[in-house]
Amino acid sequence: MESAMTKGRLERRLAVITATDIVGSSRLMEADERRTLDAIKRLQASIFSPNIDTRGGRIVKLMADGGLVAFNSAVNAVECAISLQEELARDQEELPSGERIVLRIGINLADVVIEGDHLLGDGVYVAARLEASAEPGGICIADVVHRQLGGKCRTALLDAGEISLKNIVRPVHVWHSRYAPDSRAVDVFGIGADIDCGVAVRESLQLAGPDFFQRRHH
Repeated sequence: MESAMTKGRLERRLAVITATDIVGSSRLMEADERRTLDAIKRLQASIFSPNIDTRGGRIVKLMADGGLVAFNSAVNAVECAISLQEELARDQEELPSGERIVLRIGINLADVVIEGDHLLGDGVYVAARLEASAEPGGICIADVVHRQLGGKCRTALLDAGEISLKNIVRPVHVWHSRYAPDSRAVDVFGIGADIDCGVAVRESLQLAGPDFFQRRHH
């Protein structure tokens, strides 16, 4: 059967895209490939998949060192990212620092093109670049995602202003879940830091039906 793209019709949906990556995955693999793969497999079953499923996410792409997940809610996407980082930190805290699995997470909201089980478009690429801009153990979200939270966020987010992302023409306004050296929200003297957890803006998102965000089983 021909896809919508081959027929010249692009199926588009507004989606919240979460990109994750394991910090220093090559180093971990080189040090002990079997231990690292076993740890990732265990974490996928015990932490990653349960949190994603609970919040209605759909795993679009899964690799040994990261993946892409689509959500139909910015609040659910950010809550999922926070829970992943919290649970992963607790799980890894007893391990030597050189053996710990640490994530960076980037979150973007964009109109994407759907082709089968794949998400395509600049918005997906931006999510990956946001992930690369996150601190180890942290989360970097686009301002368009932040505006959707409407105060529904249980952790402080720091306003890092506009930053340049590799191969992205326009600067992107971002927020971090942890201290960002260039953040306008950080007062180096410890006085008057402007830390926000979302502005009261609630925009209605018209997203794909539940079948798109439901994980498909073959």
